[in-house]
Amino acid sequence: MGPKCIRDNQNYTLTISNFYSNPSKLDLMVKLEGKNDNGLSVLNVTKMVDVPCKSIRIIDFSIPDSLSSGNYKITIDGLQGFNFHEEAELVYLSKSISGVIQIDKPVIKPGDTLIFRVIVLDTALKPPVRVKFVNVIIRDPNDNVIRRWPAAELYAGVFESNLQIAITSLLGVWNISVLVEGAEIASKTFEVKKDVFSWFDVHIKPSVIPLEEHQALNLTIEAKYPFGKPVQGVAKVELYLEGDRLDLSKDINVNGSEQVMFAFNGGLELNNEQQDVRVKVVVVEQDTDRTVMKEQSISVHKYPYRLTILEIRVNKLKAKPGQEIELELKGRPSAYVGLAAYDKGLLAFANHLDPFWEDVTQLFDYSYEDDQTELDGFHSWLWRNVTVGSSGTLKLAEVFPESITSWTLTGFSIDPSYGLSIIRKPIELTTIQPFLIVDYLPYSIKREKEVLLQIALFNNFEQDHTVDVTLYNMKNEMEILGRPVTTNLLTMVIKNLDHLLALSAGTGEDNMVKFVPNILVLDYLHAIGSKEQHLIDKAMNLVRQGYQNQMRYCQKDGSFGLWENTGGNTFLTTFVATTMQTASKYIVEIDAEIVDRALDWLASKQHSSGRIDEVGAVFHKDMKGGLRDGVALTSFVLTALLENNIAKVKYAEAIQKGMSYLSNQFGSINNAYDLSIATYAMMLNGHIMKEESLNKLINMSFINADKNERFWNTTNPIETTAYALLSFVMAEKYLDGIPVMNWLVNQRYVTGSFPSTQDTFVGLKALTKMAEKISPSRNDYTVQLKYGKDSRIFRINSEHIDVMNYVGIPEDTRKIDINVRGIGFGLLEVIYQYDLNLVKFENRFKLDLEKQNIGSDKMILNVCASFIPMYLQSQSNMALIEVTLPSGYVVDRNPINLNAIKMYHLEDLSACEISGEIDCSEVCKTKGQV
Repeated sequence: MGPKCIRDNQNYTLTISNFYSNPSKLDLMVKLEGKNDNGLSVLNVTKMVDVPCKSIRIIDFSIPDSLSSGNYKITIDGLQGFNFHEEAELVYLSKSISGVIQIDKPVIKPGDTLIFRVIVLDTALKPPVRVKFVNVIIRDPNDNVIRRWPAAELYAGVFESNLQIAITSLLGVWNISVLVEGAEIASKTFEVKKDVFSWFDVHIKPSVIPLEEHQALNLTIEAKYPFGKPVQGVAKVELYLEGDRLDLSKDINVNGSEQVMFAFNGGLELNNEQQDVRVKVVVVEQDTDRTVMKEQSISVHKYPYRLTILEIRVNKLKAKPGQEIELELKGRPSAYVGLAAYDKGLLAFANHLDPFWEDVTQLFDYSYEDDQTELDGFHSWLWRNVTVGSSGTLKLAEVFPESITSWTLTGFSIDPSYGLSIIRKPIELTTIQPFLIVDYLPYSIKREKEVLLQIALFNNFEQDHTVDVTLYNMKNEMEILGRPVTTNLLTMVIKNLDHLLALSAGTGEDNMVKFVPNILVLDYLHAIGSKEQHLIDKAMNLVRQGYQNQMRYCQKDGSFGLWENTGGNTFLTTFVATTMQTASKYIVEIDAEIVDRALDWLASKQHSSGRIDEVGAVFHKDMKGGLRDGVALTSFVLTALLENNIAKVKYAEAIQKGMSYLSNQFGSINNAYDLSIATYAMMLNGHIMKEESLNKLINMSFINADKNERFWNTTNPIETTAYALLSFVMAEKYLDGIPVMNWLVNQRYVTGSFPSTQDTFVGLKALTKMAEKISPSRNDYTVQLKYGKDSRIFRINSEHIDVMNYVGIPEDTRKIDINVRGIGFGLLEVIYQYDLNLVKFENRFKLDLEKQNIGSDKMILNVCASFIPMYLQSQSNMALIEVTLPSGYVVDRNPINLNAIKMYHLEDLSACEISGEIDCSEVCKTKGQV
């Protein structure tokens, strides 16, 4: 008796039993041989064996690591007069290490977090001894690498981690892959989609493991509501053996669960160890005609195999939300156990489920034999890793979550000696309430509005009850804001990393303001040697989300554009290339190729004169800042190349041409903005004219002696002043730069950001570079504030750079005395709030709204908008239209006529549209509301 399969670098073990009484022993010749697909002999091993009567002999063959696909067989012949001949074909399997990926949900909404496990096993289903680390990669639908763990450490053969999906990530099917020494050992897909709700779900699963010898499929078709109740209706079941070729079709009545048998019409012959067939099921619900379609691939196998089983027992299958459940696990002592309980309520939204059992049984290219039950991966409640005690048992207590649904509990264990064990059949748990209220209330209700409130009551008691339903107000809450004394320039920025500016995230430009500041903060924290790991982790997480969002706008030619698949533009591509080059220091997901392709694209846009012009549209004029074609944009692209050490060498010729263009134009540069960015480019390049350029820039500045401030009064004063500060830092003129820094600090919002996206990018970059030179690492001082009859004292040190000290100042305070003693650097801000009378503001848009009532429960809105031109501006920047609905109304899932609209998103109370530029002509959008 021996294995059917043979593998590289692994012993092949054969067991021979002799049940004869005569002769006293049998002499045998055992031969293991094989040829590759080219007919060359790659294996030829012979052993002589004697087997005494009524005994067993075990023979081991050492298999080399140089085998390849081909024909292999084992032959046994009798010797010394014993007439015996037997031979058997062997199957060559190349994989010696395999993997399984378990995810907590197969469908995930943008903004949610995916949890996953990677289980790595050898051919004996044990943790491999020599594999300690794996490379785990997650890719989006465009095959962009979104997250990478290049050296994920295995514990008992398991690696566990998570990924937060960014709000504006690409929708579609994502992929997780696991590699060992560059070879992929496992992969799994999951879907990112916005809508994850349905009335019922359809399961398709084999009633028995399909084998080639069956020449049929025995299927179980289940249609159930999320809380486990059966669905009644009609199902159409179709079987496809190859591609879209329909083999058989049947119509059946469904009442929760039905069996259906398909005998293969034309027969099925497997050329490999397994082959997938496709089953498509369409279920139509009785009375309502609601329809759910599900497709599933079913693997038909050649050979059977059996797995060890992990035992899990629970003390109750039904309980109230919040009640405790006890679990008892039985397995190998000290074995690693992974548990997961999935919410069946999300089943309908998975085009592909998470059948963990199937993943395990498909670790190898041959088949297995056992009762197979599909494990559906949904929203998880219980996701735990535990270790079995020395007694071989472990008891756990868990609390049911506050929801009414059904849960599927599954688990597996891994033991270094005995390998993988898995629960034979998932356990279904149900949370129930004897009396349940389900409300159909609107998200919110406006004051003085009338609205119909619908509430359903479910009584599971055996007798009738009369109940009172009361709608009550929540208590009023109030938030009190203080005033901060901070330890450094960036404390407010660090505190508000995830909401510096209140902008939409609908374009490639919008996303940058949520991406860039986090990178600048990481630069700052590393430059001062910060030990605040929680701040570094927060910033890195936000950088990863920003990277996810930005890759959505990567064009096929390597450039970056405002929208998906609409072509790149020079400004944004430069902006992104610079940012990602810096970000690659902190996250490994950013491949050098992404930056290289962007820079290649930029270099291709350079004229022979060295000048670089804008290509493509940029909606946000404030983000583009003063970047006009010519000096400013050429300088901006050059800074991107010069700040990249690799690009400085690769594009040396393009840089030289660009610097020649700037030096030739130097005499005619009379705009402070153009000069500020050109000066910064010269500083980075070490150009011979850098000092002359800086002096010319200083002569264009304005000085406020009373506040010790220096600034440049252009149409883009913050950007201009920020580039000037960068040049001061590069020139090591730190004292001269302090008045420039003072002016910039006074232009910031309360969050630490600046009024616009590009202002925030350049402004924070300049302040970060300056802050690195005046690091708070030596802070040790006290600050005394005196106002009126009150006095407050603060002690400042270098231990926590994110600490802010607040003090509330009375409204009638007109004078504050400040006394500082000690050594260090800090920032004192007095923040005040005031009201604006918006009635006096001049409108820039004309907005018309037409309402059409269709029946008592439906309304159609027609929204028309046009831009009111002023001076030379005939078009708006990117326009955002937000439609807020009356109480009781919600938005149709596909409510908007997409003509002239680039993107829209829906919320509970509004349909938010992101449009393009709007000019004087009307742009109308029709929305159907229900």
